[in-house]
Parts: sequence; C-alpha cells; structure tokens
Amino acid sequence: MVEGFFTARNIAVIGASRFRSKVGNVVFKGLQEKRINAIPINPNAKKIMGKRCYPSVLDYKGKVDMAVVAVPGPIVPKVVDECGRKGIKYVIVISAGFSESGRGGEALDKALKEVIKKHSIKLLGPNCLGVIDPKRRLNASFFSGMPPAGGVAFVSQSGALAVAMLDYAIKEKIGLSKFVSVGNMLDVDFSEVLGYLDKDDETKCICLYIESLRNGRSFIDAAKRSKKLIIALKAGKSESGNRAASSHTGSLAGSAEVYSGAFKQAGIIEVNSLEKLFNVALSCASQGRPAGKRVLIVTNAGGPGVMAADACERLGLDVAKIPAATEKVLDKKLPPHWSHNNPVDVVGDATSKSFRDVFEAVNSRFFDSAIIIVTPQAMTDVENIVREGLRFRRRIKKPVYFCLMGGKLVDAGIRILKENCLINFSEPTKVARTIKLLQK
Repeated sequence: MVEGFFTARNIAVIGASRFRSKVGNVVFKGLQEKRINAIPINPNAKKIMGKRCYPSVLDYKGKVDMAVVAVPGPIVPKVVDECGRKGIKYVIVISAGFSESGRGGEALDKALKEVIKKHSIKLLGPNCLGVIDPKRRLNASFFSGMPPAGGVAFVSQSGALAVAMLDYAIKEKIGLSKFVSVGNMLDVDFSEVLGYLDKDDETKCICLYIESLRNGRSFIDAAKRSKKLIIALKAGKSESGNRAASSHTGSLAGSAEVYSGAFKQAGIIEVNSLEKLFNVALSCASQGRPAGKRVLIVTNAGGPGVMAADACERLGLDVAKIPAATEKVLDKKLPPHWSHNNPVDVVGDATSKSFRDVFEAVNSRFFDSAIIIVTPQAMTDVENIVREGLRFRRRIKKPVYFCLMGGKLVDAGIRILKENCLINFSEPTKVARTIKLLQK
C-alpha cells in the first residue's frame, strides 16, 4: 500500500502558497517536474506559479492520486475528509499540532483517525517532511533539493534532522533510493515502510532514524522478514533524550536496553552516530558485505597500518596471514625494507606502481576485505593510487575500503571515490568499525 506515495502522478498540494516563507510554497515548487501534475489548492489564491488554483480539492474535476496537506492543524481533518470524498487514497500530512504538541492534539489525532478509517485512506504523518524518490525526480516534501539517485533508503522520524541529512547527502553525493519521513505515525509506520522497501529493486540497504515505536512487535516482524540490511540510529536513550523524544513525536520512547535487544533479535545493525549510519549504509549499498572477518591492509605509512591492525584485532577481525608464495612474489616486486607481513607496508616513498605491484601479487583467497591506507607524502600520487585500488576492487570482486588521510592533498582522490559511489574513511579505526558492523 505504501507504494502509492511514490507512483502518484496527479498530486494536490492543499495549502499551496505564493509566498516563499510558507511550507506550501516549497512543497508545490518541489513538484514542478514534467511527469508530475501538481494541483494547487488554496481558497485565497487564483493562480500559483502560473497554474490555476482551486478553493478545494473537490473543485478540481480531474483525477488526483495523492494529496500533500500543509494547512493549520485544526483544519486538517476537514481537508482530509474532502480528500476522501474526492476518492484520494494517499495523503501526506506535513502539518504539526497533533499529539506531539499536547494542548488538544490528541483530539485532532482522534478526528483524523476517524476520517482516514471512513474513507480507507493511507496517511503519512502528521508532523512529517514527506517523501522523495530521486530516480523518478519526485519531491513530495518541503525539502528544497534533490539528492542523487542510489541504493540507500533513508527513513526518519524527525523531519528537521532529515533536512540536514538530505543536504549532507547532496554535498557528499550519497545516492538515495527512497526517502520517507514518517512523523507521528498516526497510520503508516516503520513496519509498513520496511515492507515496501524490502521489495523495492532500487533499495540495497535501509537506514532508520528512530525516536519511538508505536507497534514494536510489527516492527520487529517486518525487520526479521527483510532480506536487506537495516541500520538503525536510536535517539532518546538518556532520560533527558527520552523525554524530548516523547514530546517530539507524541509517543513513549522506551528504554535503550529494550530497543537494543529488539534490534539484535531482528538482525538490525545499531549505530550511535549519523556518520556511522551513512558509512555503513553507503559501504553496503556500493560493495555489499564482507563474507568473513579476514582483512588485508595495504599502506604507505607504518603508523596508520599499525592503527588499522590494532583496531581490527580489538574488534575481533582477523589480520590475515600472507601466504608464503605471495610473500615470495612481493619480495621480488617491493623494496627489501617492505614490512614482510600484513599490514603490507610499501613504505613512504611508494608510488602508484608499488601499490599496483601489491594488488597484482595478491589473490583474494586469503582475505575477505581489504583496506587501502594512503598518506600524502612528497612522491605520493594519490589519484593514481586510488585508480589502482579501484581496478583491484573490480578484479577481486570483494569489498575494498579506502582511507586517504590528510586534507587538501587527498581531495582529488576523495573526489574519484565519490564519483564511484564510495566513501573515504578519514582514519583507520573508522574503517575497522564499519567492516565489523557489516561482517556477516
């Protein structure tokens, strides 16, 4: 049923506005795509952005697949009832002022529930940001931008946080398959969205920002059924955060221990920062998951190599032993003072050829993933080392993680990684943590 939010072609914006400061203006502007027929609804305007405006959705004689509602909370039940009378089966309510606010919000919740039950409407929200489908160029939200298309689905309970993360996704070129803001989850909740995304061919992995759950059992069941990796960031773990989450979404946040236990039971990867959320998600979407815990480390800097080895061992990963036959080949190709061990330290004066020699010498039978660490020393050709690493990755068909350490001197290499939908890890310990979280 959630699919209808993404396949709608005729979309009414109830509360569309001529004024840039209004949410309805942002929503209507975001729907100005050739394949979308956006219909402005506002009794106080005759035209908006050159299109005829209608006082009510009932005054529009054509077909309407979905409505996006951005009007004051108290009149939401009335306009959603008009949507039902029009035969609209999908409604996104961006408006706030419901149970999350107190002060009569519960009564509005009850009235809205009665309306959607009466007309068999699927409702997203209230108090939500909306939905985005980058591949289809559908932006039914009040975020004024479009992230690149990719394999990461992002589902957020917080609209404001989602705005920040969508902007970050654009800046960092993180490709999204779908974005869904669930808001207060009066009707559509996480479990329904998970069920839809699990069947979505464009989605490779699913990111969740969770403050509270209304139906924990259905959520766990949906997560267990999912064939795709789910990564969750649970906010509201402290007593203060719990109270804040409760007031933000209008439902109890629950204890951190209960959530962590439930996530583990459902096979959900839990992270504690937004950086980890996207590191794990993008790594999974672009490279899949390591089949085992054996890691190969190749570096031109001894210290960072040691840091990577320490982090891997501390996290229960195996720093793979280099086979004797491979070591003999490396002896012929590398300077005598190479490390003769894993991490394979090709030393500070290494060029891209040194890295290529290592990549050509090793076969992938003795490791499940590889970490390439580069520091920008005087003779280091970062761009070509990255290109050699990408060729290595294509040949072995296993996850290869890049750690380009530095500032401006590694920017060109990071740009190449982004063009290939890969992220750069700023330090070795972050790579090891990501591999551990992704390990099957």
